[in-house]
Amino acid sequence: MALTQDGSAIAFVANQNRIPMLWVRPLDAGESRALPGTEGASFPFWSPDGKSLGFFADGKLKRIDVSGGRPLVIADAPNGRGGTWNSDGVILFSPGVSNPIMRVSISGGPAEALTETRADGTGPDHRWPQFLPDGRRFLFSSTLGAQETKGIYIGSLDKTPYARVRAGDGAGRFAAPDKLLLTSQGALETYSFDPITGTIQGPPVIVAQGFAGGAGAMATSGTGILAYRTGSAQRRQFVWVDRKGTVLRTIGEPELGSNGSPELSADEQSVVVFSGRSGDNDIWLIELARNLARRITDGPPADAHPIWDPDGRHVIFNTGRFPGRGTQGRQSINGGPAEPLFSSGDVRGTVLSWTRDRQYALLRRESPRTNADLVAIGTRDQQEIVVMQSPYDELEGQFSPDGKWIALVSTGSGRPEVFVQSFPDGRARTQLSTAGGTQVRWSADGREVFYLAPDGKLTAVSVSLTGATPDVKLPVALFQTYLATGTNVIGNKPQYAVSRDGRFLLNTVVESPSAPIVVSINWMKKLP
Repeated sequence: MALTQDGSAIAFVANQNRIPMLWVRPLDAGESRALPGTEGASFPFWSPDGKSLGFFADGKLKRIDVSGGRPLVIADAPNGRGGTWNSDGVILFSPGVSNPIMRVSISGGPAEALTETRADGTGPDHRWPQFLPDGRRFLFSSTLGAQETKGIYIGSLDKTPYARVRAGDGAGRFAAPDKLLLTSQGALETYSFDPITGTIQGPPVIVAQGFAGGAGAMATSGTGILAYRTGSAQRRQFVWVDRKGTVLRTIGEPELGSNGSPELSADEQSVVVFSGRSGDNDIWLIELARNLARRITDGPPADAHPIWDPDGRHVIFNTGRFPGRGTQGRQSINGGPAEPLFSSGDVRGTVLSWTRDRQYALLRRESPRTNADLVAIGTRDQQEIVVMQSPYDELEGQFSPDGKWIALVSTGSGRPEVFVQSFPDGRARTQLSTAGGTQVRWSADGREVFYLAPDGKLTAVSVSLTGATPDVKLPVALFQTYLATGTNVIGNKPQYAVSRDGRFLLNTVVESPSAPIVVSINWMKKLP
């Protein structure tokens, strides 16, 4: 949610027909209205004059005039994590979960990094920027690194070295004229804060309890109004369905957790997930028959994006545990210490897939020149093979069961589309999707590729890979999905898995009434 600077209106994300959209409501009116063209929106923020909104959708940073019209694309933002807009027409935003704060003009154009990874290990998971009243300095959060670097920071457009305002895991928000709101252990707290010196004075005062959300679940105006919502975590459940979408079995009860990115074990008896249920992002294993969950990694720092080692006894994940030794870890599911995945060097990137013979790992890697790229790394000699590199984003990919092909997603056409490409020679690239697609997976026999269409339908494409070029059939929509969104749902990881017999394990949203948004006009006067 977001409040205008003058506190006259609120924008928030709510579902319409189970699709998230932006809604706007003047605080002196009784009705809210949806903004057409904002399907899939997240993390809105207002222009200083309250006439436009910035938001994230479809892997982009966008803006829209609330009086009408279609959204305009400002910049790439594969997994946006907050934005802010000053009176000089500058937008600051976080394009993803492990990125610096970026600067861009409201009219678009090249985006420039304002923060960076420093020698002390701070970042690069910088997010939730908010301009302070002078329109030059801004707050932002770092939440995924080591404990000694987590916290709320203050930076500046002139790239003055930024400083930590307060340590901690939670999100922060400035409330004019002199308060800093923070989330901590389920409570929304406020501190006295000097926006000129960037210092906190005195102990915290609790404003609300039962607070499950982060920065996106609270908003402040320049006039001191506060809006927030308690208990806002999405309810999710793992569900087995058949090819028609018929529910075959549910796994346990719906939970207010943050499970994401399920990966089935080879015996299909368990699933590893990326979860924040322990208060820190870790890798968990869930035994499907008994619905028993146990933690595999124990952060901080945060661990994410699990896949199975083909040996079935280890998991691979993203981590900051090994500075100078890469961003990937490997750990036994039965305990013991984690270790770097690669034997030497500082290999960067997220492991998306692994050939069954353990010869190659497929990584998604960020580049300041070519954005997100796909590379394969030889697990023995660490030789790199460029799978796909372009000025656009190559968002995700998976090896075929025989390791000779890769199904991948690229935005070269202006939207994410699904392709299949031979490996390792990189020839015979063929587009599979016809109207956009993400969250790609292979069938166990390698004869089909599945993906999620923009309308949320799970879609199948039959492919024959025996000839010189792929023989591809038209996509067929199988069934409507309502897969998890939001926390711990990352754009380069599917929110479903496919069994050998063609069933689907979905990480699905369970609809339930949301807690109301509380708007408090005089909350500061009630503070001790």
